[in-house]
Amino acid sequence: MENKLEVIQKLEEAGMTEEMLALYRHCCDTDDAGGRESLLRRFCRIKKQALAEDRQKLFCLDYLMAKIENWV
Repeated sequence: MENKLEVIQKLEEAGMTEEMLALYRHCCDTDDAGGRESLLRRFCRIKKQALAEDRQKLFCLDYLMAKIENWV
């Protein structure tokens, strides 16, 4: 398993907020595996929701591009 600093670095790169990172560090320092898992699951849900929203925006742009192409 990767060490704590590598995991935290990857979470930072993935966009985890400073607040969540601080909570994750605290869970690591106190050996709270359940807390770490809960934070990772919450972060995953947040990222999936953002991805779904971005995907919907892209679908809208694709639709508009198709409409514009058909007008020309």
